[in-house]
Amino acid sequence: MKKRSKLAFGIVAAGLTVAACQSGDMVSRSGPNLAVVSLPGNGTADTEEFEVCKDGSSANFSYSVTAYGGPGKTIPGSAQTGTFSLTAGQCLVIAVYGGFGADVTVTETSAQSGFHLDHVDLTLNAAGSLSTTTSAGPTASEFIAGTNGGGLRGALAKFFNVATPQEGGQGCTPGYWKQDQHFDSWPAGYLPTDLFSKYFEDAFPGKNLLFVLSQGGGGLAALGRHTVSALLNAASNGVNYNLSVQNVIDGFNNVFPNGDYEGQKNIFAGFNEQTCPLN
Repeated sequence: MKKRSKLAFGIVAAGLTVAACQSGDMVSRSGPNLAVVSLPGNGTADTEEFEVCKDGSSANFSYSVTAYGGPGKTIPGSAQTGTFSLTAGQCLVIAVYGGFGADVTVTETSAQSGFHLDHVDLTLNAAGSLSTTTSAGPTASEFIAGTNGGGLRGALAKFFNVATPQEGGQGCTPGYWKQDQHFDSWPAGYLPTDLFSKYFEDAFPGKNLLFVLSQGGGGLAALGRHTVSALLNAASNGVNYNLSVQNVIDGFNNVFPNGDYEGQKNIFAGFNEQTCPLN
């Protein structure tokens, strides 16, 4: 389920809009250079826009934007800097510019406690042709433009954060939690017969936690196994787990149905396959 957030008016200079991280209502676009007041992110690399998405945890960012009034000619006074914050699953349009374009740079400056930046995927939309590069970050930069700036260009920067392993962290595997002789280890309030959808997006309609925990296969099925295991580890008073229950819920919901199943499964599996202190 795509989560959307909204931006409030920042500054408009010769068609450039830089948006601040506040709430606002979407308004119509106007002018030859695509001026807007506020725009929710949609998780795609749209031309003439620079959008930022967050995955894995909340984080703080800084940005800088410089607009052009002609080839190689910056607009005096157009350079803008600022800060904003995103929670996991949020996307914000930071700058919108047509015409001769603008340089945009975004840097993740700090992450939610217990998490760190893993990598950044920067997708460029050049006249409808998409290409993605991956870097360690923490900075992503790209040029956005309209038809006067060397062709339509837009960009999407997606910052992926992962939990930082704790020294002496613990976790029990799906193979442990699914065994009926270990049902007495399940945290209070959690039952094998609870529907998966009681806690997460309804990725396995009508299926309970035990079914999801016990199913074979890769892809979504593998993610489901490790998600249930992570949930039980996080809720257990007897396991010193790296993630909170909310971290686990957000981790799954932020990648279903269109996210990186394998990447999120690997995060959960890394924590689930630590030392199991139960029984």
